[in-house]
Amino acid sequence: YEIPKRDWSSDVCSSDLSAESAEYFEALLKYQTLLEQRNSLLKDGNARFHELLPEFTDPLIQLGSALTLARIGWVARNSRMIAEVARKIAPRQSGIDLVYTLKWAEKNDGFFSDNNHLHHGHFAGHTPLPSLQELNDRMRAQFARVARDEQRLGSTLVGPHRDDWSVEFNGRSLRGRGSQGEVRTVLLALKLTEIESFRQATGHRPILLLDDFSSELDLERRQYLMSFLQATDLQVFISSTDSSGLPRKKFLVEEGRVSPLLEEG
Repeated sequence: YEIPKRDWSSDVCSSDLSAESAEYFEALLKYQTLLEQRNSLLKDGNARFHELLPEFTDPLIQLGSALTLARIGWVARNSRMIAEVARKIAPRQSGIDLVYTLKWAEKNDGFFSDNNHLHHGHFAGHTPLPSLQELNDRMRAQFARVARDEQRLGSTLVGPHRDDWSVEFNGRSLRGRGSQGEVRTVLLALKLTEIESFRQATGHRPILLLDDFSSELDLERRQYLMSFLQATDLQVFISSTDSSGLPRKKFLVEEGRVSPLLEEG
């Protein structure tokens, strides 16, 4: 696991699930193949269009519902963990939430908290998460609603490929708005949460790579992060232009040469 400087992937939970579950990965590959075939059929729009389309739509709904449920489950399992990790890295940053958005669902239909969002109330158990059958029914109903739009645009408008997720601080999305420190803290917390989720699912322990450690975290955040990492059993590699506060084995990389530095303590 390498932590990028500033990256906000909308499909982190899907990539993490693919690493954890061969079943999910296989379903995702099948879904992507069906999606490409259905889009080709929509763009073609020949005389056999209406006859052939259900053959692609029905299995796409089955796979799409299963993928969506797995993703929602991933967010639900990790929503509390990421909040706890973020508090340890930056105790003064609070109110962190994971939000999963089903873009293909109808708004204000009595199930979603706000604008298609599955919010912390669902993941905290205060509001029930959808069942596979509910997702299946909602997806099928939405396909019927957008049938003309799909024919006009030549693209599949319903399914998990259109979903998104985000991280919020006190109800404010960090995407494109968060400070450098806030975004970096969330990325670190997210990756550490992914690692723990991966370990719980597979029993394997990944290596954590932190690049340019000192450039985007202030001293206080660096100290909290180091205290957190030293309390784990992870193997961690850190690159930094500032070696202060970095314990254990250190190496100096200069003009292509690597030399060991004396260990502290």
